[in-house]
Amino acid sequence: MKPKSSLCALIVAALLVVVFANAASAAPASAPQPSVSLGYTYYTVRPGDNLYRISLRFGVSMYAIMQANGMTNANFVYVGQVLRIPTGPVSPPQPPPPPTPPPSNGFYYTVQYGDTLAIIAARFGVTLYAIMQANGLANANFVYVGQALWIPGRYTPPTPSGGNWRGEYFNNTDLSGAPSAIRYDRAIDFDWGLGWPHPRIAADCFSIRWTRSLWLATGTWRFTTTTDDGVRLWVDDVLVVDQWQEQPAATYTADVPLSAGNHKVRMEYFELTGVAAAHLRWENVSAGGPGTCGTCPGACGTCAPSPTGAWFGQYYDNMFLSGGPQMTRTDAALDFDWGSQSPGGDIPRWLWSARWTQTARFDSAKYRFHAIVDDGVRVFVDGNVVIDEWEDNPGTEFIADKKMSAGRHAMKVEFYQKGYDAKIKVWWEKLP
Repeated sequence: MKPKSSLCALIVAALLVVVFANAASAAPASAPQPSVSLGYTYYTVRPGDNLYRISLRFGVSMYAIMQANGMTNANFVYVGQVLRIPTGPVSPPQPPPPPTPPPSNGFYYTVQYGDTLAIIAARFGVTLYAIMQANGLANANFVYVGQALWIPGRYTPPTPSGGNWRGEYFNNTDLSGAPSAIRYDRAIDFDWGLGWPHPRIAADCFSIRWTRSLWLATGTWRFTTTTDDGVRLWVDDVLVVDQWQEQPAATYTADVPLSAGNHKVRMEYFELTGVAAAHLRWENVSAGGPGTCGTCPGACGTCAPSPTGAWFGQYYDNMFLSGGPQMTRTDAALDFDWGSQSPGGDIPRWLWSARWTQTARFDSAKYRFHAIVDDGVRVFVDGNVVIDEWEDNPGTEFIADKKMSAGRHAMKVEFYQKGYDAKIKVWWEKLP
């Protein structure tokens, strides 16, 4: 009896081991909870989040989060997704390596919203497989907005008009060596946040030189820069703004008397780390001047000045204010309810954006700014954001109070429309 009892005990023990092992393996793995271990913390995406907001919340770059989670598309996060957030120092992202084909046999193209590889291939007259081979792509169905693709062949992109800024982009902070990228920008009016300014440029430690010839009427012209970090501005090779230093977003002005004619303007800028922004405006502040043209895409002598209180509007056929505007016009007020219709021109009914600018006069008082919007809106005063609701909204009203100094201030409103109805109304009032 004793051997039989021992054998039964062994069998029972073995069964218990198997049961517990199966139970352990079958137990569902719980989602990581917000806790810090091994240099990471975990965060569950909530409604209204995007990768940029999450990166600001934790004080790390979007690209560090993308790298920690194996992400290739910064625009795709979803509610309930558990993200691993690095808590240690992370090296800034580096631009992608140059492609195998020599530069003389092709060019770079930045993927835009709505692009597919087949559309890009047809646009430039090359085969889809040639683009895949040149870029090491294994899946023809996966390209993402902002991706820099090498297009093989001898196609020559159209020459930009002379009314644009020639931008030379460098992967260093002192404009040294040959630029890593050159492009033509319609305006110096950028808020990159923690992002990169160009697919070939890193998000930190970069610099840019913009040059352009402007036709300006006789008068005293006020040039206004707003940058984070450093800036230098020349007019006819005379240095008028010299603030080459690390700094949060700061605004500087220079009044320059000029005679009628073409004038050479050069702006140099560098970004060290963190948030990046660069803006340049100009206006005739002499008595009887022709009005303001600030970020107008044409030279001030060739575009009609906006009447007092009117907005210069730039409309884009994408949600990201990227590329050149498809339509420009003067809007008497920001008070639109388009419903599901296009705002005009070649702008689609959905998936578009707009930027409006004007110079407005304020008294020395506290003002209340209002924005009613469907979908996203940002309101800036002198380059500083006062309302930031860059997310889908169903016709919500947002309010912000700000103390204003007496004089003229640069106003800017940015808007995007995602789907269904579109509306925006922006105004302000002086508080007693």
